[in-house]
Amino acid sequence: MRHANHIFLDTSVTLPNGQANPNLGRPYAVYGLSNWRDRFEAREAAHATGFLRYDFKDLNRGWARWLGRHSLTGLYEESRVNVLDQRPVTSTLGEALDATTTGDLGINTRRPGILVYMGPSIIGNNNPLRLQPIQVPAIQAGPMIPVSYFRRAGNATDPGDFASAPSTLIDLAGPGTAAREVIKSQAFVLQSNWLLDHLVTTLSWRRDEDFSANTSTAYAVNPANPLDPGKTRFGFGDFALFDREPPPFAAKEIKSYGAVLRWPQKWLRLPGGTDVSVFVNRSENFTPLGGRISPFGVSWASPQGETREHGFNFSTLNDKFSVRLNWFETAITGASYNWSNFTNATVNNIFLAASAWAVEGNTNPQLAAQRNADIELLFSALPANYRSLHNFRVNGTAPNISVSGILNTGLAGATDTTDTTAKGLEADIVFNPTPRWRILMNVAKQETVQSNSLPFMKQFVAQMKPVWDRLANTPRGNYPTGHVPGAPLPANTQTYGQWLDANLYVPLATALATEGSVSAEQRKWRVNLVTNYAFGSEPVLGLPLKGWAVGGGVRWQDKFALGYPTTRKPDGGVLIDIANPYWGSDDLNVDLSASYSRMIFGNRIRWKAQLNVRNAIGRDSLLPVTIQPWGEVATTRLAPERRWYLTNTFSF
Repeated sequence: MRHANHIFLDTSVTLPNGQANPNLGRPYAVYGLSNWRDRFEAREAAHATGFLRYDFKDLNRGWARWLGRHSLTGLYEESRVNVLDQRPVTSTLGEALDATTTGDLGINTRRPGILVYMGPSIIGNNNPLRLQPIQVPAIQAGPMIPVSYFRRAGNATDPGDFASAPSTLIDLAGPGTAAREVIKSQAFVLQSNWLLDHLVTTLSWRRDEDFSANTSTAYAVNPANPLDPGKTRFGFGDFALFDREPPPFAAKEIKSYGAVLRWPQKWLRLPGGTDVSVFVNRSENFTPLGGRISPFGVSWASPQGETREHGFNFSTLNDKFSVRLNWFETAITGASYNWSNFTNATVNNIFLAASAWAVEGNTNPQLAAQRNADIELLFSALPANYRSLHNFRVNGTAPNISVSGILNTGLAGATDTTDTTAKGLEADIVFNPTPRWRILMNVAKQETVQSNSLPFMKQFVAQMKPVWDRLANTPRGNYPTGHVPGAPLPANTQTYGQWLDANLYVPLATALATEGSVSAEQRKWRVNLVTNYAFGSEPVLGLPLKGWAVGGGVRWQDKFALGYPTTRKPDGGVLIDIANPYWGSDDLNVDLSASYSRMIFGNRIRWKAQLNVRNAIGRDSLLPVTIQPWGEVATTRLAPERRWYLTNTFSF
């Protein structure tokens, strides 16, 4: 599960110009920087089906009816999808930015953002957090407001002052990908009714072929003349891969079977309108998923799985009461594991550190040679093409060194994998006490075990750790200005080892702590109850309620683990206490509904008006999502809001 923080509190007591901050304590959100992207998809699909049926009773032989009737269905399907994913770069030009950043127009510090306050300050009188709806305008190229900055001459006598300078936004081409995928599928399903319909079997066969091609770095930041940035948006016509069939990527055949055995009512009728059947199913699954790669650019095999299930159906009182119980086990190999720290560990860890070290010569020329050696040591354990895969480049010379490339987003499609096995039970219960009253309940239990999690990350850490250990005591960012080689680092300087510990080792140990055991982060039990009662023509408490109906729903979810206590081993390693997780509370929500229906226009049209209240009863406080190793809530989310829906339906 991936979480992100989007709402912040303004904690600045003063503004950069020294004035008191009038927005101290107010919640705000930031839109912009490098977080937006353009994604275009073009899809085509075609399929054909055919049917063949035969019934042995057509032979007019007494024994033939036991062989039953059979249906064979054939399918051919072909789907094509073209995807263009680009991350436009809007950069800021002007004297203020030229004075405070490098000349590289693609760096993050030149990208604009819109800060929007979303409510009153929470400081003073224990004010609660109140968020207000906002509308954020689109960021567009062109002139913008002047930008203030601090300027000071390079001498000891100039105290400096604040200046305001005009600024302009321009669009540049940003990193992105172009991908084309074609999936061809063919399948056959044979359904057979045997033994006078007492045994129903299903056999199926399917073959899927995936053809895919992509460009992982289709275009990069354009460092051209700002007044003539060149092409900034791309279309499908700009890439040759959209005009031809992609090469084969993966193909697999899968087979499934199922059987249902019904009670022989013709030979031994059960009392009370009771009926029983048992069933068993086994199915394979294959997802021809192209475009998945490791951060080293190596393609992952498509995920595949297998499901086994068995159970029974029971009904009585002429179908007034019925129960369906289903036990299942699903195993998946090679599923994508989108670990929230994945890009942080594999991309930011390497390229943002190398970027900071590369520009060291701008402020500390005496350390430039040492930092260049650190960069080469950092990349020495990585594939030779790792820099080119991410288009990592160091531009210019001191004091105008800049860095460009895919520095903090990662290759498109880059992911890691995991295997999962889920076991559980599902129960569906239907009870109709009267023709006007229906009650449905679903109870589900599921436990999931992950294995072989993050195989790339395990290899990556083992491969890099000797290098990281040698660089552990160097700054993650730059040395303090004027630092003398060999001098001790200030206490407030974060070392590379400290950054790795907080952003890689501890999160990775947490992610792998539950490997091979039942995940407590998944809610084990879930219960849903839905009921509806339609009033008849007879009055209720003297009120004519014909045409009216009322209903409701209850949704309950079990508690789940927010995280685990973390301590240190004597050797400095991380110990995750998975036996004693920090629990998030269970969850209960209630929905309500009311409707009225009648015939109109001479009984030719039925009109129905219905009011639904979603989450009429439920928690309205902030819900914890993640937790710190010491038990303090780290991230929360808003509770589901109460929603009202009024619908009108006309049936004819």
